[in-house]
Amino acid sequence: MLKEVNSSDVESYHSWSSNSRWFVFSSRRDDGLYTRLYIAHASPDGQIGKPFMLPQPLSYDYEDIMQSYNIPEFVKSKINISPSSIKEIALRNNTLSDMSPVIN
Repeated sequence: MLKEVNSSDVESYHSWSSNSRWFVFSSRRDDGLYTRLYIAHASPDGQIGKPFMLPQPLSYDYEDIMQSYNIPEFVKSKINISPSSIKEIALRNNTLSDMSPVIN
């Protein structure tokens, strides 16, 4: 059932959508070096679709991105905190514990 999802490279941190029909996971299946996000569909009868890489605005973006995605999560609303705010709080307090998400 899961042979479509598994590969011979490192894969981790599977996270399910709130309706349990989709899951996202990180994988190094493309080049063995950089972690990319993959999304797969789970049908009501338990069949798992072929995973696809998280789309980027331009098809060549993944070749130019030097970042890794290690802990993917599905969210149901817009995240109202900027990356620079996260960095500022983390550096100021050496922790992320005083951050709470703002949900619309």
